[in-house]
Amino acid sequence: RIRIRENAALIRQNLDSLAIPYLDTNSHIIAVLINDPFLCKKVSKDLIEDHGIYAQPIFFPTVPKGLERLRITVTPKHRKEHIENMVSCLDKVWTKLSLPRRNSLKIKMSS
Repeated sequence: RIRIRENAALIRQNLDSLAIPYLDTNSHIIAVLINDPFLCKKVSKDLIEDHGIYAQPIFFPTVPKGLERLRITVTPKHRKEHIENMVSCLDKVWTKLSLPRRNSLKIKMSS
């Protein structure tokens, strides 16, 4: 459990440094906000096809329309280099698709 929390914190730290928006929760599941069903599917597709990284796209009815996101699930077996590579690849796709970034803005979810 400690390792999962550390890995999730490392992902959040890396996302913050790149201003990639996500829901700020205590969970090991990190929801990267895309807020568009077509772009969400495109990001997920590009990550798997171009980088070999799977991030599950989440759409309506699981989440409300307009709040589409990627679900990133970290495990204790992921190493720092895995996490840094995943976030770097996400950054490349984010830039390629000109997705909006947030300057240190995180959305807090109450538990």
